[in-house]
Amino acid sequence: MSGFQVMLNETQTKELQRYIFELTNEAVQQAIHNAGTDKEFLNQKEMASWVGVSSTTLRSYVNEGMPMIVIGGRNLYSKKEVSKFLLSKQK
Repeated sequence: MSGFQVMLNETQTKELQRYIFELTNEAVQQAIHNAGTDKEFLNQKEMASWVGVSSTTLRSYVNEGMPMIVIGGRNLYSKKEVSKFLLSKQK
């Protein structure tokens, strides 16, 4: 397998590093957005996945007092409020 070598001066090296950093940062931000991790409110399925429990277990947490928002028949959960609730159960 033959290869080749590219010689860059210091300025070119820094520009290439900056360009790679920007591309990587954009890709990470897009992945975060696509994964929905930038959302403040999640539906039941998303929240169950975020907490790492089943939807049934999540409903039992609601019965124990975990905050839930109902709008137009949809259940939404605030990550911040759910985190507070879970931490309040910490022993």
